[in-house]
Amino acid sequence: MRRAPAAVGVSHHVLLLVALCCAVLAPRAAADLAADRDALLAFRAAVGPPRLPWDASAASPCGWIGVGCDPMIGPRVTMLRLPGVGLAGTVPVGTIGNLTALRSLSLRHNALSGGIPADIGSCAELRTLFLQGNRFDGEIPEGIFRLRLLQRLDLSDNQISGGVSPEFSNLQRLDALYLQNNRLNGTLPVNLDLPDLRVLNLSNNGLVAITY
Repeated sequence: MRRAPAAVGVSHHVLLLVALCCAVLAPRAAADLAADRDALLAFRAAVGPPRLPWDASAASPCGWIGVGCDPMIGPRVTMLRLPGVGLAGTVPVGTIGNLTALRSLSLRHNALSGGIPADIGSCAELRTLFLQGNRFDGEIPEGIFRLRLLQRLDLSDNQISGGVSPEFSNLQRLDALYLQNNRLNGTLPVNLDLPDLRVLNLSNNGLVAITY
């Protein structure tokens, strides 16, 4: 019976510590979500169609069409899926690349053009990246090879040029890679090390395999 006050005291201190942590982390979480919101609005301003009805006056983007958030990490924007909605133009640096908690990105079957944004490597949490069926050109940006958690990558049916970089070996968790129907050229690297790869499509390019 004499130990009860001590137990109550410990519980009180634990609750106080939790409350203090929440008070410290809440402003940062709000700032991160506001930064995600600003990045999305900048993205829509650059390439978005009028029929993408995101409410710019909303404090949170988590209820917007195509946007998904994870409340356990802030909340933060972790998903952006806008397939076939009429996106057109070049994706600027400082839009998608600022969504640093993003895990899934699908912008497939739109009319996006220019290069894949160079800061895509800032989205280090990405697991799936679907950009097929657009008009992206230029080479595959170095930033993609920094996405070490990436499991599925589809860049097919674009106008991407250059070679298949041996840096694809950085993507050790990749299980599906689709690069067909582009303008890739050169020889295929013989030292690609992708232990989890199950699907690879490089057809309809100008690639040459080295045989021994």
